[in-house]
Amino acid sequence: MKKSIIGSLIVCSLLQSFMVMAQPAGCDPWIVSIYTELYQRKPNTEECNIKNYNNGSWSSYAQLKEYIKAYKSGPASLSPASVTGDPWITSIYKTVYGRQPNCWELNINNYNGGSWGSFDELTRYVRDFQNNLQKSGVTIETAMLSKDRSLVAFKKDGAYIAANILSNTNGSIIAGGAGNIIAGGAGNIIAGGAGNLIDLVSGKIIASGGGNAISNTASIIAGGAGNIIFKVGSALASVSHGSQYSLQSGAKLQIAASGKTSLVFK
Repeated sequence: MKKSIIGSLIVCSLLQSFMVMAQPAGCDPWIVSIYTELYQRKPNTEECNIKNYNNGSWSSYAQLKEYIKAYKSGPASLSPASVTGDPWITSIYKTVYGRQPNCWELNINNYNGGSWGSFDELTRYVRDFQNNLQKSGVTIETAMLSKDRSLVAFKKDGAYIAANILSNTNGSIIAGGAGNIIAGGAGNIIAGGAGNLIDLVSGKIIASGGGNAISNTASIIAGGAGNIIFKVGSALASVSHGSQYSLQSGAKLQIAASGKTSLVFK
């Protein structure tokens, strides 16, 4: 009988230890409650990190729940394999630069307007495109918003100057410029994670879908490796492709891409 009692006590002790380990110490009780409600389990140590949810800032239980939903379905779960395009372009970037091309680099119009006659010729256009970007001081940042779309931001000398929404298939342009992105519906830039429209003052989500009113104090914030943040009210230009041989009317900036093609910011 004593052995049975001692065995029961040991089992109970092990179960209590497991329960303590299963629920990280110091986890916010609202986070624990929401994970239990939504996912029927306790959050793990990483999920208890309040920085995952609007950098640890929320004003209500309901708002925190939305941040947690966003985190669980956010850009971290998106795969780079969702961005696809011309296999030659992909092969060249892997060979020459040792990396996967981003969605803007997969837009064939960057390379002599999408016209080439051989793999070697396309390789020259890719090299020219990257060299011309470097010479002009323009860099590209991208962040996946969904499996279908990415936000692309262009910086010159460290400052954001333009933004487009692209398809993750071949990098085709869906919307260009901050104004057109918003006009196309806030749903164009709503991501599962930080890619919501956030009020800079209150930190609250302004829009969680199309047709919502947008404040001039809002920013487009995209999650993922790029962590792109810039003001909607800053009149960011759009980027399109034009001819290198003629100046485009209304362009704020025009730089060589490769072959006969230029990038036009307006």
